[in-house]
Amino acid sequence: MNIQTYTITVESENKPGVLYRIAGIFVRRKINVESLSVAETKTKGLSKFSIIANITPYNAKRVIESIKKIVEVTDVNAVIKK
Repeated sequence: MNIQTYTITVESENKPGVLYRIAGIFVRRKINVESLSVAETKTKGLSKFSIIANITPYNAKRVIESIKKIVEVTDVNAVIKK
């Protein structure tokens, strides 16, 4: 198992329930979130999530694909933290 620290950034519409749906993706896969930060962006009505988790590349790909399916999400990126 090749566990790495990923920083996953998510940009979404600032609407109720989005955080719950994103967190649910991690809960269903039994992935512990090490750090979570959410803030409104300069663009009115958009929020940016920064999520840090220690996961395998396979799970990172699965999480990203699931987050992309959330209607309010406009962008998702993941980087391996060095």
